[in-house]
Amino acid sequence: MAKSKKSKPPASGAKAKAAKAQPDKVRGGKSAGSKPAVGAAKSAPTAAEPRSPTPKSAQPAKQTSETRKERPAMPTLLFYNKPVLLNREAHRNLKLRAVPSFAFAAATNSVPLSGIEFAAAARQMPIVFINDANQQPAPIALLGLRKDENLFIDADGRWDGSYVPAFIRRYPYVLGDKGLPDEFNVCIDEEFPGFNTEEGDPLFNEDGSESDALKRAMDFLNAYQADAKRTQAFCAELNRLDLLVPQVITVNLKDGKKSNLDGFSLVDEKRLAQLSDADAGNLLRSGYLGWIYAHLLSTHNVNELARRLDPRMTETRKSA
Repeated sequence: MAKSKKSKPPASGAKAKAAKAQPDKVRGGKSAGSKPAVGAAKSAPTAAEPRSPTPKSAQPAKQTSETRKERPAMPTLLFYNKPVLLNREAHRNLKLRAVPSFAFAAATNSVPLSGIEFAAAARQMPIVFINDANQQPAPIALLGLRKDENLFIDADGRWDGSYVPAFIRRYPYVLGDKGLPDEFNVCIDEEFPGFNTEEGDPLFNEDGSESDALKRAMDFLNAYQADAKRTQAFCAELNRLDLLVPQVITVNLKDGKKSNLDGFSLVDEKRLAQLSDADAGNLLRSGYLGWIYAHLLSTHNVNELARRLDPRMTETRKSA
């Protein structure tokens, strides 16, 4: 993202539910080195219900190119309940208190993932590809095997794992699409319980400028967006080389039952091995080859998810 022009403080800041972010509001940039700036705000980015690879107990589906085209689109927002554009005047006295809980993501069984996260996430989470809103492949981290269940968050809202995806760590902040190339607006989830006017880190200084805490959040959002852009280029290369194929993964549960996970694609190792020396060399030099193998190794973590699910299923049967 590029540096954005500073916005003048608005006369007022109307709140709104999910809608398209407007171009003259909370601003982002055009290149990876800049930080977003805060201005006026009237509307918020479009929220969406989470979708993920769907567990089924039926027989595996046929693997065809038509199957992949019919997959549901990947949403951009999941657990943001009331996303609004950050408003320099309306939110002038707002503070952010630390809330040591991931309960907000407890019903989210998959989140978008950037390529730079693959190595860390692959230690515990399956990494697969589903279609985004533009019907282009996008990587996600599988966090659960059932709808509305995150197996990495316990009953007390604590994260039980070695890595927390950046999509979750950026909460309650998010960038909203302004409708202009590579320009974004800074948004917050107003329903996050850490927002208040009494305690915590202020979002703005007394003169209305961004606080150090808000600047750090903006830097994180800026880096996140740069990683997302590089990941899009990675996925475009996978598409060009025709390496992604629809797949079904069978999960063996402790009670003897089996469940099929479908609705996603994986890199096909046979097609990968058949690439020309030039294409394989380009993947190696770009760093994409490492991402591909981290993705392939991560698929074995489906068994890890099944292990996490077993005690929850046992508890459900006991309470039934």
